[in-house]
Amino acid sequence: MPRSARLLLCALLAITAGLIALQNGESAHASQQPIGLWLPWEAGTAWRVTFGPHGTSSDGSGSALDFQPPDAGGAACDSGFSSRYWVVAAAAGRVIDLPNALEVDHGGGFRTGYMHMQEKLVTSGEVVAGERLGKVSCCPDGPVGNCWATAPHLHFYTVLQGAKQGIAGINLEGWVVQPDGCLVRGGESVCVGGGLASNAPAHSPQNADVVLMLDATGDANGDPQRARLAAARAYLAAAAPDDRVGIVTYNSLVHGETHLRAVKSKDGMDADLLQRIDTVGADGLADQRVGVRAGCRELVRLGKAEAKAGVLISDGVQDFRRLGTPQACFKEHHLPVHTVAVGPGGEENLKQISRDTGGQFINLNEPKDLACEMHRLRMLIVEREAGACRTDAAFVDKTTRVTFEVPAGQAEASFSATWLRPDVPSPVSSKARVDVKLVAPSGRTIAPATERADLKSASGNTYQSYSLLSPEAGVWSVRLTGKEAPPEGVAVTLALTTSAARPLPPTPLGEEPARQPEQTPTPSPTESATPTPEPSPKPLATTTPTPQTPTPASTAESTPTPTVKATPTPTPEPTSLPTPTPSPQP
Repeated sequence: MPRSARLLLCALLAITAGLIALQNGESAHASQQPIGLWLPWEAGTAWRVTFGPHGTSSDGSGSALDFQPPDAGGAACDSGFSSRYWVVAAAAGRVIDLPNALEVDHGGGFRTGYMHMQEKLVTSGEVVAGERLGKVSCCPDGPVGNCWATAPHLHFYTVLQGAKQGIAGINLEGWVVQPDGCLVRGGESVCVGGGLASNAPAHSPQNADVVLMLDATGDANGDPQRARLAAARAYLAAAAPDDRVGIVTYNSLVHGETHLRAVKSKDGMDADLLQRIDTVGADGLADQRVGVRAGCRELVRLGKAEAKAGVLISDGVQDFRRLGTPQACFKEHHLPVHTVAVGPGGEENLKQISRDTGGQFINLNEPKDLACEMHRLRMLIVEREAGACRTDAAFVDKTTRVTFEVPAGQAEASFSATWLRPDVPSPVSSKARVDVKLVAPSGRTIAPATERADLKSASGNTYQSYSLLSPEAGVWSVRLTGKEAPPEGVAVTLALTTSAARPLPPTPLGEEPARQPEQTPTPSPTESATPTPEPSPKPLATTTPTPQTPTPASTAESTPTPTVKATPTPTPEPTSLPTPTPSPQP
């Protein structure tokens, strides 16, 4: 090849390589942020911007910003400091554990990173937006890689297609990071030393440890034991796969006890829990004190979940001397007792126990959908909105379709189906078989054998559940087909719960985020208004937006996008604040 041709070829190759490199650099630019993000700490607290942008990124800009919680001012790395404030997931995704850090994979090649983490609550599995991850520190796992700092703080960064992005341009609840480290939203600007209040979804536990205290007596008003057993079975049916339940049965003595254990597994409902309920008798005199005290001992001794509660299922009748305060143990350990009245006569006793411990009283003497009532109780225990619930029938050789509306922008949607019938012993329920499939608004079918990165499913001989990250908005269809069922069909209880929506989608770099209309007619500040600085940073009372989950019988309204109000820029605390130094990622 002539020398001139070789030079031309080399020049073309160089130009091509340059274009590829440019495209790769642009592929990691923050302006391509694919999803909306919350500020990564719990709602109602103002964290300070303390440093950034800094750290290595694929486009040559700083890849991270540093934030510090309100109680970390003046704390040094060798002080044994532990913050009262939690770092939370900026969006739903899958957790990746790293030395001194966590990352959350949101799908599509996009991840958020949280460095200088201690007291990690999760190191694997799925999280929802706003779920607690851990607390800030320096390098609790030691100087792994290049981790170093002079004060506890959160080093927050993002990754796109395997490359760390420049943090400038990242949008957090409408706050857009500028090249100088300031964050701008509308006419407001917060720079180093200023505070930002998060509106991330409120934290709620993902699983629960619950002790059922089951009255096993007869009385002069007739034998309501069938109602007691039905309520207990219905609660087991409503439990999530990761929940644990224990059962205490009593009359004047504790005559049956099954310790806390997982309710559901791949083999179905736990046989020991079902047998405990199925074999309860109805005799003797009732002493509520015995059952409540035994239930508290079980929960205090073996309860490990973040959400713990007692559920007393009884007519409330006390056949011995004055009831007193058997709930004192629950009250002392800040554990609620929810009481379920399944017969007349002792409602006031049950109301007093629930009221004294912060629980809820449920009266099943009135006609109700028992399975949905226990679903609502379980969601109350884990501090989440109950969502939509209904019971329908599945038949052999016939498909029943039940529709649910999923609003736009939801981080997660969970569909559950159970055919553990409350009104019959479990051996009868277990003989039924139901095929449960989902059909998305786009027509995509999801079955128990479907494998997807954004899908988690669980199934057993009396239940099926699906949990999807970033679900399609629109009308979803749950299709029920009986494989084995009596001629009259088998009752199936269906529930849909969704997690809080993401914030607004990111605004392209250089454009001002659109303002949202206020939900009240109070005047909004003009864009030129400058907030008056507070004398010191403090937690700000902001309202956490709650998604509105529609009932399946009506068309739902779209979940409102959270309106984040103007946040005054706090003045730094008077204590001496060590400025966190750049923290290169390992």
